[in-house]
Amino acid sequence: MKYTNQMKPVDNSYTSRTDSQEPRYTVLVADDDAVIRAMLTDKLEQSGFSVISAQNGEQAWELANTHTPRVVILDWVMPKMDGLTVCRKIKATPSLCGIQVIVLTARGQDADHFEIQASGANLILVKPISLRILVEYVRQLGTAPANTLSTVTRAMAERIPKT
Repeated sequence: MKYTNQMKPVDNSYTSRTDSQEPRYTVLVADDDAVIRAMLTDKLEQSGFSVISAQNGEQAWELANTHTPRVVILDWVMPKMDGLTVCRKIKATPSLCGIQVIVLTARGQDADHFEIQASGANLILVKPISLRILVEYVRQLGTAPANTLSTVTRAMAERIPKT
């Protein structure tokens, strides 16, 4: 599949999943860009995850409440409700606060990162991001205790090859 956005498709041979494996857990992908949403969904499904998707923040909030995914990937800038508002609502809801939240953003300034951290996000990724690396973060966060970041960061530093 050819993608025409900033996200970079990677070699599809990278996966530890076999066809006989069931999806490990549910991941919610929320992005108003249909191309990015499709790329993320395809790669996560190929890697063995059950994926639900939303095209705006309001829909993401509704799906988080309905499905209680283990990991949520949010674009920061979305219509109806931005990703940081969705993140704050998830983290403020007792039945959802254990969900691991990844915020994707094109904003790379320190002040932006502080704002994302203040929302309660577990991980901040600046676009463009390798899909292979994103999948590894989803794997690590999905098995980490709620609201864990430092353990995941250390584990990823050991697992991702230096290039």
